Amino acid sequence: MDIDIRYEDKDIIVCNKPSGMPSETADIAKDDMISLVRRYLREKDCSDLDLGLVHRLDQPVSGLMVFAKDKKALKALNYSLTKGEIKKKYRAKAEGIIEGRLLEDTELVNYLLKDKKNNLALVYDKEMEKSKRSVLIYRILKQDRALNTSLLDIDLITGRFHQIRAQLSHMGHPLLGDVKYGYRGDTKGKGIALSAYSLSLKLPSSGKAVTVSLSDDEILN
Repeated sequence: MDIDIRYEDKDIIVCNKPSGMPSETADIAKDDMISLVRRYLREKDCSDLDLGLVHRLDQPVSGLMVFAKDKKALKALNYSLTKGEIKKKYRAKAEGIIEGRLLEDTELVNYLLKDKKNNLALVYDKEMEKSKRSVLIYRILKQDRALNTSLLDIDLITGRFHQIRAQLSHMGHPLLGDVKYGYRGDTKGKGIALSAYSLSLKLPSSGKAVTVSLSDDEILN
């Protein structure tokens, strides 16, 4: 399978992950993003690089991911990630008509607890033992009353496990195709309606700010 590269320099590589592809898997018989990137770099005779996974995207989710080509770059990007300096924007299509004005920023705050047994994020409106405060900001781009859907633009502030999927489901608006979090409509031939379409970061060596984005016709609409 070919890899869809959107930015590359001596330190990092940014790729567009297709829906259905795992970021990383323990099953050596299956492709994942990190193995595809390693294969690409080997073909470029860069096999001595120590590739690192900076962050993950859920398997059913599409969009941009950044990889570090060595340990020094990985350390720098991990530090940026913990400081909230790597900014990720998502486009999502949710079931139902979400209340609010078009294009108005709305902060959504919940507390998430990972249910490892069922591989789910449990969502609470108040802090629970071992839960993590989870924040995102969404804007309603458009609503389709005939199809009963809302198109959202989302700034992910905290980046918890299954955060966007779980929080929107908790609102009563699961993402289209996301049966794990309550969607009960038609899913035939479709993934989850969620795409990481923009990634902004500082380059590890130069500190220069870079934003990589998908084109309009590649994003959910």
